[in-house]
Amino acid sequence: MDSSLDSTSVKAYVPSSVLAASWGACVGWTLAALFTAFAKAGFVAVPLILGNPGQTKPLEKLFYLSCYIVCPICAYLAPRFSSRLRNAWATALSVALFLLFAPWIAAAATSGGLYGIAFLYWLVVPLIALASPFFVATPVSTTFEYHDEMAWNTQRFSMRDGVWLLGSCAFFAACLFPIDTGTVIARIGYNMHVVSFYIGPALFTQHRGLIPGIDFFPQYGIGIGAFFSLFLRPFAGATIANTVFVTAGLCVFYFTSVFFVLGKLYRSRAVAFAVVLFGLLLCFHLIPVFLDPSSWPARYPFLFLFVWTMSLAVGSKMQAASLVAAGAVAGLCLFWNTETGIYAVTSSVIATVLLSSREATTMARNLGAVAAGCVGAFFVLAFIAYGPGIFQAGFLFGLIKPLSVYSEGLASASIEWRSPFNFLIAVVSPVLGFATMGWTAAAIVRNETTYSKRTLIVLFLLAFLGNCLMLKWVNKSIDALGYVNAMPMLAVAAWWIQASLRAVRQRFNDKRVHIGVAAAGVGLLVSAFLFLCFVRDDENPTKYALQSFVVYPSILIGAFEGGQRYAWDPNGEASSADVALLEHYASAANRVSVVSPYDWVYLLRTRSVPRIPWIPSTTIRAFPFLVRNGMFDGGPIFLDSRAPVETLEEPLRSVVKDAIRSRYRSGPTGTFLHVFLER
Repeated sequence: MDSSLDSTSVKAYVPSSVLAASWGACVGWTLAALFTAFAKAGFVAVPLILGNPGQTKPLEKLFYLSCYIVCPICAYLAPRFSSRLRNAWATALSVALFLLFAPWIAAAATSGGLYGIAFLYWLVVPLIALASPFFVATPVSTTFEYHDEMAWNTQRFSMRDGVWLLGSCAFFAACLFPIDTGTVIARIGYNMHVVSFYIGPALFTQHRGLIPGIDFFPQYGIGIGAFFSLFLRPFAGATIANTVFVTAGLCVFYFTSVFFVLGKLYRSRAVAFAVVLFGLLLCFHLIPVFLDPSSWPARYPFLFLFVWTMSLAVGSKMQAASLVAAGAVAGLCLFWNTETGIYAVTSSVIATVLLSSREATTMARNLGAVAAGCVGAFFVLAFIAYGPGIFQAGFLFGLIKPLSVYSEGLASASIEWRSPFNFLIAVVSPVLGFATMGWTAAAIVRNETTYSKRTLIVLFLLAFLGNCLMLKWVNKSIDALGYVNAMPMLAVAAWWIQASLRAVRQRFNDKRVHIGVAAAGVGLLVSAFLFLCFVRDDENPTKYALQSFVVYPSILIGAFEGGQRYAWDPNGEASSADVALLEHYASAANRVSVVSPYDWVYLLRTRSVPRIPWIPSTTIRAFPFLVRNGMFDGGPIFLDSRAPVETLEEPLRSVVKDAIRSRYRSGPTGTFLHVFLER
């Protein structure tokens, strides 16, 4: 067996402090709701960045942001609060009762009024539930002990690890890579999602010196486009095929790294494989799979690599060097995708503080190591991709700008607090995450030996990252996005379920109990399978999970999948007449202005760089601040007859019309393109 984290077999159990931390998270939920209620009443100002204070959605954002600050703190402090919380049975009952009323508390704070029965829910019952442990006089010992022989190994990467990694990587690749690429790309077609995620940002990198945030808008981050520029091809079909291969490859890397980390965390590769396979199948949505790569783990493929490298710093003889490496991976995450990279960087800083909390000098040195790795990796990668122009304030501001654009967060629909299924995502999942964060942080700081520190730090990171990923989609306005982002929280929940079942099994040396534990495990597997079979979203009806997977012509099942086969439609490719028009009137040294839903097709064929700071140009309406009167100054404008000026949406329509009327004259036409030349 592999050696444990601390080279010893540590004695672990399900301590009452875990339940106390859960109780603290519930207290934090109540305090956040009270704060939000005061804001709704006008006693606290709602930040304008969250939206119109008079509407429900800004209050929901304020509530969850408050939870993210208050709940982990309360969960951290709760185990110290009172010896009464050491009565695990009373605390567990208190938490369970409170969670039943938690949706009503949040609903009353963000939308509903405090009238009638809601008043009872809001003030009386939840508070009694939280206070109930204090009415129990004698603490009851409910410690379930067992030997936790963790499979962490700080010294070597074993041959067995390599075999399992290669095998799991091959299996995940068979699930994700297509055996019939033509059908997959035909289903995707000329859709704009893959363009905005991969192709558009990559087109700007064809001109050395263009800086994201200054010369074009980096919606998802600065690394994705730079990487995909290696896979641009002259024809749309070949480029779309590469988006499929890249998305599949990034997802294979992600799920393989998840399997490796969870195999160590659970000390069971079988459990890890079951959890990862469930998460992988849950990612499948739509019939044109990979139509929306931003809704796949391709948006954050290195998160679990970051978790692993951060865990290696625990107990390392060269801790500073290990933290530099962990910071470098966090910097890679930030380079790849700004939003999730910020989560990685923030969690690395907090984890470093927790690990170094006993000595100020050590903390300062370790924070410096993490910062050096993060800043160094980020700017080295950015310099390689974009050149010395990144060393200016506009570049850094451009990184943050997309976050402010999407600060409306939580999508657009109000949270369905009373939905039974949403109860798991909007209430249980965040409370579980907050409780895990608070408990692990307290255990690390107090140097408890009930679990190895590496186990605790991995759980903390997974809970932190999981809650951050789930926050944006907690209202379930688009279910698939919640499912895709659920992997870290699934990992945390599975760890608690596994730890509880092991504790019960080893606490009671009774064959009937062991059979019951086995039956519970089988029941969980059956429930997971049924969920994958029948999961649905009435607001966005399409195929999800297994329903989507079985119609995807993957290597694993494509040969047996009897669905209709399709071929790529070449009619949307750039015609020779349009290509000749572009090559004749557009100078190779200048950026080109093409206003068309197919602008990327023409730019690929001619290897031109777009002047409009967002591709596809006809969807720039989503970012009206990018549209300005001078955006067409210099060079001709190419308009597509398939998207007449009158059909363009504001403010693009007005800017195009004003530019043509004031500074341009009509020129020749091709198959679809019509060029307007400067007077």
